Amino acid sequence: MISDGKSKRARLETEFFVYEGEIRESEMEGKGRMKFNDGSYIEGEFLAGDLHGEGKYYHADGRVVIGKYVHGSLQGLVREIDGDGKDIFVGYYQDSQRCGHGKLVTECGTYIGEFKEGEFHGKNNRFLYPPISGEPPGYISLVGEWDKGRMISAKAFRAHKIGESGSPVGEFEYKEDVSTSQRISCHPLVKDIFEDSLVEVRPSSIGPNAGDGLFAKVDL
Repeated sequence: MISDGKSKRARLETEFFVYEGEIRESEMEGKGRMKFNDGSYIEGEFLAGDLHGEGKYYHADGRVVIGKYVHGSLQGLVREIDGDGKDIFVGYYQDSQRCGHGKLVTECGTYIGEFKEGEFHGKNNRFLYPPISGEPPGYISLVGEWDKGRMISAKAFRAHKIGESGSPVGEFEYKEDVSTSQRISCHPLVKDIFEDSLVEVRPSSIGPNAGDGLFAKVDL
């Protein structure tokens, strides 16, 4: 244990974590690192035993969450990055959950809009599909209402640049459509706007009796 007269540097071990850093009056206070059993750890500022101030949470899967803690709770503007340093989420937190305006990047697409209690939630929210190859590239999005991560209703738009609102694609309003054991969809003949931009059905060139085939419109 090392002391500077006010705070001391020490190692504290519990059933759930190991703390290495500054302590004062037997509590974590000052700069330190808290390492958990799964290999993840937090580096940041502590006050009276709680995370309080700037902190970085290094998850075991390589993700890093960067933000400000208030008495143990992540609050305000937060940045989440993956193991390669690419943004996963940039936006606001409340009580350690995504809450407020933010941008979430996933393998399926990008969510831009309001979040509540960790879920995509609000009106005029936008889901942006992955870009479509071509010159210039195209961007298709759904803009509408989401409730606790579920799309309630939305309309399709297409833009040439990311960040543009784009132009409406038809008048159809997409709604939540959950498959059941009796039906796949309430609107089985409605085209998937993203899929329709990538592939098309046309007669096969294999032979006269081959029927129709599925062909790519763009390089996939």
